[in-house]
Amino acid sequence: MANRLTGVTGSAAFVYDGDGKRVKKTENNQTTIYVNKYYEKKIGTPDEITLYYYLGNRLVALKKGTNLRYVSQDHLTGTSVTSDATTGNLVASIKYFPFGDRRNSTGTIDTDRQFTGQRLDGTGLYYYGARYYDPGIGKFISADTIVQSPANPQTMNRYAYVTNNPLRYIDPSGMVQFSPAPDPPANVISEPPWFTGPGQTVTSTSTTASQTPSGPAIVNNETSTTTWPATPAGTLAVTTTVTTVNTSGGKVTTTNQTAVTMPSLPKAPNTDVGGGGPGWTVQPDRWSGAMIVKVPESSLVAGVMRQLPTGSPDGAGGVTVNPFIIVRQEIFQPEEIPLIVDHERVHIYQQRVLGPYFLPAYGLASLVTWSYDNNVFEIMARWISGD
Repeated sequence: MANRLTGVTGSAAFVYDGDGKRVKKTENNQTTIYVNKYYEKKIGTPDEITLYYYLGNRLVALKKGTNLRYVSQDHLTGTSVTSDATTGNLVASIKYFPFGDRRNSTGTIDTDRQFTGQRLDGTGLYYYGARYYDPGIGKFISADTIVQSPANPQTMNRYAYVTNNPLRYIDPSGMVQFSPAPDPPANVISEPPWFTGPGQTVTSTSTTASQTPSGPAIVNNETSTTTWPATPAGTLAVTTTVTTVNTSGGKVTTTNQTAVTMPSLPKAPNTDVGGGGPGWTVQPDRWSGAMIVKVPESSLVAGVMRQLPTGSPDGAGGVTVNPFIIVRQEIFQPEEIPLIVDHERVHIYQQRVLGPYFLPAYGLASLVTWSYDNNVFEIMARWISGD
């Protein structure tokens, strides 16, 4: 395990598990236990339990005691606004300087997960997993264990935060930076639903809440319907309905019809994808830019994955061959697949950093430990993804 900050004199003390994850913090005689990213407990009289709710990798709500709050994040996955889940009223808001110092705030933020979603301690440092970060100077307080891109001189400063480009990049693990929201492909409406096949329709809904300083609470309910073209080059039709309701009882409904001509589309599921067939699905991963390929158990690819020496009788449930993340979808529950993708996404970054040296290094690490699951690459993937 790499060196970890164990305490700040007269201020705080920290305890970590065998994988280097922080499991306990004592600050100002107050102890907090961290079970995982979903659950934490502050020891006291009485104890205070906080639960966190995620949509994919996005924190969308938290419950502290009996108080349920919706969390609205900024483009860097940082906490920006919290609102009451019952009334929709604004509870608190926060804005940051580029490197994470607080610019201004209103109300009381109910969570220490603030800039880029990381925990802010009473020491003034953010806990980024592998390292601690000081937003006042815009630097980590210890050196990075990975030089992510030796060809980029910015990465040679191992104390620098996201190659000094904090408006674009984040570093969730304290080791590897990436962009949380890559630019959408040309001729595709921003944040489209996953491609589901020619002529098919996807409907998604979202709810946001806000409040002006002197006005009533406003709740926006948005429904978006996307119909994909019936042919590879056709028209993508998008209908958005927004209903705005405030405490005065006002209601406005607006429908916007937008059509975008698509010059080409990715291959649809249930068609041949690199030797696949019925039951295959392909979708882009917005975090890494890789393609997530979900394969049926009847496929040749799944058969090969079942034979991989993982130590499990089921073989490998997911594998990564840059730029593809391949998942055997039928052996997992639907809610488990994002966790598998989170794990395999780390291997995408490992392969990009090491290039052609990844496979030899991975094999050597497995031989040294006599274990597929406990080599350094798998430990790192479990640690970063939180599985």
